[in-house]
Amino acid sequence: MTKKHYLFALCVVIIAVFADAVFGRILAARISTLPLIRRWNLLSPQAPIVINTREQVRVSTAEDIQNGINSVKNKVASILVSGKDGYSQTGTALELTGDGIFMSVQSAFPQSGAVYKIKLASGQIVPITQLVLDPATELVIVKTDASGTSSASFAEVANLSPAETIFSIQNGNLPYTPAVSVGIISRLPNDRERQSFSADKYTSSVGTSGLGALTPGQIVCDANGDVVGLWDGARVLDANVLASALASYLQNKQSIVRLQFGFDYRMVLPNENDVIKNGFALLVEEPEKGFLEPAKKAGLVAGDIITKIGDQGIDASHFPEQLFMSSSSGAPVSLSVFRGKNLITITITPSKDTQ
Repeated sequence: MTKKHYLFALCVVIIAVFADAVFGRILAARISTLPLIRRWNLLSPQAPIVINTREQVRVSTAEDIQNGINSVKNKVASILVSGKDGYSQTGTALELTGDGIFMSVQSAFPQSGAVYKIKLASGQIVPITQLVLDPATELVIVKTDASGTSSASFAEVANLSPAETIFSIQNGNLPYTPAVSVGIISRLPNDRERQSFSADKYTSSVGTSGLGALTPGQIVCDANGDVVGLWDGARVLDANVLASALASYLQNKQSIVRLQFGFDYRMVLPNENDVIKNGFALLVEEPEKGFLEPAKKAGLVAGDIITKIGDQGIDASHFPEQLFMSSSSGAPVSLSVFRGKNLITITITPSKDTQ
């Protein structure tokens, strides 16, 4: 940072402190969400806020958070591994249905061949009867014999806002006394500038600030107690990703079926390429290990620009992974592709990956 930047930052801090004292926390929190301030991490809102698309601001009180915690704490479980000295916790799981189906992440099961169990919020320990890995997300569906439990509700990802109040939650040492940290959303799932993705993975995520260190599978919720996502060890996979994995499991008779297209891509905007007239597009990239068979057979090459998947354009409401993962049938998918200045149609037939 230059001297001018330091002076600017100091002025902003002084203004924010004054605003907090005179006008309350709303204005200070609003200032803290400015892009430059967020980039340098100069301020964190003293009171969590929610900003919707109409730029209205609502301060979330401690009572809001406590109500959210109370609504979700019964749905939180711990993953335990059995050892010679008893049980130790390796991660957290989320109760998905009322008949003993939970969700966690692959990194919560670090020991191959180990015996894992689920500890409910009540303190009851139940055996695991099935583990199903989702190859597209690395989420794990955990089936148990538990019954009479409650089911979680997912947050509407499209309605999340920068600086919105969130909290992370996991079981504490005593029944129904969870460990909680409060923070804010620092990045939305649609903030994808200069990021590369795999067409075979679904890793849409929410950036967070203020939650501290998280354990594998730890649950992140909004102030209402609706699940925003799960920490997978690297990111908070958002609620749309979780819902997709659960839907595949339920629709495919307790297995998960995903499609493989065999290429990587980066999202590009109209100002990056003159063939893109509106919305987003995908710049095809070659994976580190090379294109897989579906992409090879279809004739995709690095540098192709995909503007439609089937009949659907790519925009903030229809992200590519949702379009790629929307079907498990394995039927051919048409892609509208610019190769140079020429618009062509490429048909790709994905292969199936079943777990």
